[in-house]
Amino acid sequence: MLRIPALLLAATLALALHVGAQADVFARADAALDRGDAGVARALIDDALAGARGADRVPLLRHRGYIEVLMRRYGDATATFREVLRLAPDDAYSRVELAARLAADGRFDEASRVLAAAPQTDDVTAARAALAEGERLRAEVLAKVDAGHRTIGWLAAAAAGLLAALAVLWIRLTRGASA
Repeated sequence: MLRIPALLLAATLALALHVGAQADVFARADAALDRGDAGVARALIDDALAGARGADRVPLLRHRGYIEVLMRRYGDATATFREVLRLAPDDAYSRVELAARLAADGRFDEASRVLAAAPQTDDVTAARAALAEGERLRAEVLAKVDAGHRTIGWLAAAAAGLLAALAVLWIRLTRGASA
């Protein structure tokens, strides 16, 4: 009779230690970010990732993607959010972040496909609206530019990407204000 409770206690203790270790990594990484040292924050997350397996990688990768955005390492952030979605296809936060990165690169069709596969949340709805508005603005600008001046298209893509990034920022700010 004592074996089952002892095993249950051991499993519960192991889980608590594991969760506590990840929380410690996040706290130390966030402290490094507060000091303005994103490189140290990313290194802490990468060290923790080296020992993480499967679903345990998801929150660490999500945090690393956020840090990479702060570091303006957008290509790395795109790859990181893709990795999160490979492990957790329904991760709405990572879908919104990946779509914002793709829209900022002018890859609106791909950003729309990423969001189309997302579960319905307020964040996803706001990101879809921002992406649609960015695409509308881009089409409006391109319609007003004659064929010889199509090089201005990059400006429309940048404006749409900025709108998508602002939508994500707005979501983060309003989420923080309601907490």
